[in-house]
Amino acid sequence: MGKKKRQRKPQHAVRKSSENRPEAEHPGAEHQDEDHPTEEPLNEEHTSEEHPTEEQPTEEQPTEEQTTTEHSHEEHPSEEHQIEEHPFEEHLLEPIEEHPDEEHSDEEHTDAEHTDAEQTDAEHSDEEDADEAKKKFLVKKYKALDLAANLVERTGKYDLAVICYDNSLKQKIYEYGEDAEPTAYTRHCLGEMYLKIGMLDDAQEYILKALVTRLRIYLDNETDYIATWNAACSRNAAGRLLEALGKFDAAKEYRTYVDEKMLCGYEGCPSNKLFKMSELRACAACGAVYYCSRECQARD
Repeated sequence: MGKKKRQRKPQHAVRKSSENRPEAEHPGAEHQDEDHPTEEPLNEEHTSEEHPTEEQPTEEQPTEEQTTTEHSHEEHPSEEHQIEEHPFEEHLLEPIEEHPDEEHSDEEHTDAEHTDAEQTDAEHSDEEDADEAKKKFLVKKYKALDLAANLVERTGKYDLAVICYDNSLKQKIYEYGEDAEPTAYTRHCLGEMYLKIGMLDDAQEYILKALVTRLRIYLDNETDYIATWNAACSRNAAGRLLEALGKFDAAKEYRTYVDEKMLCGYEGCPSNKLFKMSELRACAACGAVYYCSRECQARD
């Protein structure tokens, strides 16, 4: 109780004294401000960079609208800019030129066709030459065989002549066929030989077969002199055969079948040509044979 109570000073007096205190009384605070003069502004600037507000965008971080607009311009350039970036579109509008490679390909294809055509023509030409050479060879071959048979016949060796004619005939049938002139020629020669030696049945077989072939060839081409001559020879041989058989009317009919183109009835006639019926004289005895002169009639 005897202690004195400490008398408290009013608060406004303390605050006043602190406010009136000069800044020099706090050297630590001043020193602290000098050591870190920009600390507080840096923090504010850093904060603003990290978290820019939408109302106040910074230069480093553009606004969303600007970013969208810039991307839109980059992704969708104008038509003029698009033509510059893609010049091939202008090229598509230009007329299409023919490619030289295609022209070259067409030329090569054409050259190949010409080459194939030339090769084909050459092959056909070679085949034709080969066929022609074969024909000539066969003509010479059978002419030699028929000539040999005829020479043997003239010597009187008829058996050997038959063999020669038959050999030539079989080969001609194989090469030319049954109804060809070369085949008919050998048949005609063999038939006449049989007629000469009196083998009338064999003679009739070969002479008439040859006559059928030769008449057909003549009727197909009446202006052909060789065909006309061959048919006249076979008609004359058939007439002599029918005379030998005693069939004079048939003999006359065969001989005068083509009255404008007839042979002299004498087998060895030197004239060796075709006559009209009016140019010949008939045999007074049988009336089936026609001669060009009295000499031929006397020799027959």
